[in-house]
This record gives sequence, C-alpha cells and structure tokens, in this order.
Amino acid sequence: MTRAASMVGETWWYESLPLASAWGELVFLEPWGLLGLAAPVALLALSLVRRSTRESFLGTARFFEADVQGSEGQARRSVPAWLIVAMVALLLGTLALARPGAPPEPLSGVVIDLVVDQSPSMFHPVRRSDPGGPRRIDVAVEAFRAWAERYEAENATPVLVRLSSSEPSSWRAVTAPALTSGSAGDLPMVSRAEPLWAAFDRPGFVWITDRAIPSNERKHAGLFASGGESLPGPIAAGPAGSIDWLADGTTSFRVGGAEAGKVFIGPRVPESLVQLMRLWAADRGLAEVNAEASAEASAEASAETGGDARSADLRLTRSPPPEDGSFTVVESRRVGRDGWEATVSEVFGAATDGRVTPWWVDSDGRVLVGAGIGEIRVGFGGFSEPPDDPAAFAVSWIGLFDRMRPVPQGVLPPEERVAAGSPVSAPPQRLPVLPPPPPAAEDSQRIRPDRLAALLRSVLAGSAALLGLLAVALLALATDRRPERRR
Repeated sequence: MTRAASMVGETWWYESLPLASAWGELVFLEPWGLLGLAAPVALLALSLVRRSTRESFLGTARFFEADVQGSEGQARRSVPAWLIVAMVALLLGTLALARPGAPPEPLSGVVIDLVVDQSPSMFHPVRRSDPGGPRRIDVAVEAFRAWAERYEAENATPVLVRLSSSEPSSWRAVTAPALTSGSAGDLPMVSRAEPLWAAFDRPGFVWITDRAIPSNERKHAGLFASGGESLPGPIAAGPAGSIDWLADGTTSFRVGGAEAGKVFIGPRVPESLVQLMRLWAADRGLAEVNAEASAEASAEASAETGGDARSADLRLTRSPPPEDGSFTVVESRRVGRDGWEATVSEVFGAATDGRVTPWWVDSDGRVLVGAGIGEIRVGFGGFSEPPDDPAAFAVSWIGLFDRMRPVPQGVLPPEERVAAGSPVSAPPQRLPVLPPPPPAAEDSQRIRPDRLAALLRSVLAGSAALLGLLAVALLALATDRRPERRR
C-alpha cells in the first residue's frame, strides 16, 4: 500500500504522528520575507529578456549559427544550469528569511501586585455633601476594575491580581470589602498607616489610594486614586479641648475636649520602663488605671479579668514565655537600637501575632519587645546594665509610646483631612507575565515545534548558501566555455 493505511473520517493516519503534528503547528513568524519569492521569477525573466535581445541583434546570422552548431544551439536556448541553481537558492533563502517557527504560546495572564492604602481617609466618602455615597476606596478599586476589564478585552490576556504573597487570582475578586477587614466603623482608624510607596515602585505594581502621588515618587507603578474633598474635623484632642481642621484649610481650637486617656502597666515589667511610661503618661495627661493596686497579686487579678486593662488606651505588659519551648531563656544579652545599647536579662521572647509585631529583636531572632496599636509586650526580665545613652534610650521608648497610643475616636492627622484632589487613573506600563503551564504528560513524547523550526531554518539557510556558491561556480564555468565555442 502506497499510503499504508486507511482514512478514519476525514483524517489520514499520518496526521497523528508526532512529526506531522509538529509540522502542522509551524507558521511564518516574518511573513513579509515571503516577498522575496518574486526574486527567482525576476531573475528568470531578466535572463530570458537578455537572451531575446541578443538573438534580435544577430539577425539572419542566427540561422547560419544554428546550422553550424546544430544541437549546441538548442542547448544554448534552454535555461542554463547556473540559473536553475540560483533560483532554487533564492527560493530557499526566502523561506529562511520568513522564519518558519512555532507560534507564540498563549499567555497564562499578566500579574499585578496591588498595594492598597487603608489609611483612615480611604473610608470616608468622596464628597462631604453625600455622606452615604461611595467611599474613596470603593471609587479607586472600581476604577482599577474598569481598566482591568478593558485590558482583557483589548489584549485577550487574563489579568491576575496578587495581594502580598498570595497566589494570583482574577481581578473580578477584587472589591473594597475583600481588601479590608471591614467598613470604616469596624476599622481601628489608625491601625493602618499609608504605605511607604517608594518601596513598591516596581513594574507590575498598582497603587490604590485617594490622592495623586508626585511623578518623581512614582516611576514604574500604576496608580488609581479616587480623589476627594477635604474632611473637616478634629486633628488633635485632649482634656482641655480639641484642634479642628476646617474646610478652608485653617484650624480652630475648641474648648472642652475628650475624656483623658488611660494607660495600664502590667506586673513584672522592668522598673526602668515602668518609670519611663509613668513620666510619659503624666506629660500627655493620661491616667494610669488600677494605679492604687500596688500589690502584685491585685495587679495580676486585674490583668486576668481584663477589667481595668481593657479600658486602657495603651497597655505595657510582660509577655509570658512561649509555651512550645521554641526559645530557651538566655541569662543576658547586649542588644541595642536607635543609637543606644543595653544589657537585658532573662530573655525568653515576646509573643507576636498579626496585631503585635517585633520592635526590638536580638541577634538570635528573639523578640525582646513586640508592639501594636494599643499594646506593647516585653519579652525579657529586666536590665542587668543600664543603657549606655539614657537620653537616646528615653527618646526611643517615648517615640514608641506615642506611635502605639491610639488616636481618640474621630481624630485624624492633618494629612488625612486635606483635600485629595481629582481622580487619577494611570495604568502600569509594564506587566509581568505568568509562564505557560508545563506540558501534559502525554505531550512529553511529541517533537517540540520550536526545535523543529530551528532545525528547518538552519537547513534552509545552509542550503541556500551552498546552492548560491554552486550557482556562481556554474556561471563562471559557462562564461569560460563561451569564447572557446566561438573560436
């Protein structure tokens, strides 16, 4: 059997072979190169025109030449061998120039890393006149979603979104509630500061915020900002009164402030930290809850029941040693930060979680102090040697107390009160692409089209070069023989 098989439906048996399948997947990556197919035709036409012109110049003499040379004249009127070889070389070179190859594999999708501003202003309405209207975070997220939908439609490429280190997922799952832990009423209004944008200025990143970021601070990342009007309200409050931010950008002092804040100091906290916090609280006009209970047992009972401790705005406590024994107690360790050093004793490590993060860590990774809004945990027993720089030590800890103290309800810093300006939609310019999925197990035996295409291009180019040299040699040989025949 010449075809060695039968036909099933409309498909011949050889189409299922690996080689035939690979051939069928090849395309011309540079189809403009096929314009070179006109070169062999032009060369043949030029040769025929020159021969016709030469015969017209000979006139009737060509009949005598044909009688004398006989069959040699017939051979001369046929297409010379060098011309045939040259045309084949041009044909193969043209095919090589068109670059046969495998078509680009379909993209799995472009990946975008979202950085979402969850500072307090993001949960306020865009317009003061519409208190129940869309919040800034809703408007910014919706602008990003609209762009992602257009991008998918125009580029036929899925847009995948990644938050932190999570796996990429469809942009359709991106909504304001999904990006935050709740509404404005559910969020601690100062638990999330505005991101440090410079750390996320990379290709493939998109910032979701409410105000435009200066161009000198954003070179690679995309930006979707909601804009928004100013937010009049208190920017500071205390027992004596509050300072209000007005719509025109000015401030005013209002007598009669909020209730004085409270602090709680737990048992077995190092004495130097106890004294420092009491001095700080007195300077800030804060009261120490359960201050009259000087007995340790009474303080422990209060901490366990949570009565007085929970009512405090800021709690300074000693963290219990880890129950899993992940760290052994170290007698002493010389550790420092912020320009000071101190020797701490009985180091066991402070417990941390999603709300309390490390603030002071030793060289072995033990968390000496963990801090979060409203709470500071100490993971060592005390100071066996005082700090080498008491002033730097005091400034460092007082700064920590100030940052961890919750702002009174409704109080926002001035940068959160000012107008956010107009909306901004600046899509990212470069987007990373997810690699295509690995081939299935049944495809491992197939001949890869890209390898076959590379081999084909090499064969075409090499053959064209060799045939071109052969055509030049044949032309030179034919030129040398022509005078001999005339003699």
